[in-house]
Amino acid sequence: MIGGILHPVGTHINFPLDWANFPPGASYYFDGYFTMPSSGITIYLNSYYYGEQGAWVPDDFKTKSVGLEALVPVFSQFQISDYRAV
Repeated sequence: MIGGILHPVGTHINFPLDWANFPPGASYYFDGYFTMPSSGITIYLNSYYYGEQGAWVPDDFKTKSVGLEALVPVFSQFQISDYRAV
């Protein structure tokens, strides 16, 4: 199983399918999405496996920081010529 949250906003990452059954040691791709807030965030992801006691047990943990920069318009020099037919 997979779960994720955005910090500091506390929004959960949406995983349409948040679990899959595959063998130990194998990799699996989970597809998820979220709405990016207007500030930088840290993404926290946790994976879990289904334990012998019938409960989800924490497995791996990853983080990724995502920053935002203000976009500043940049103009190149340009020239408008006054063209007159002679």
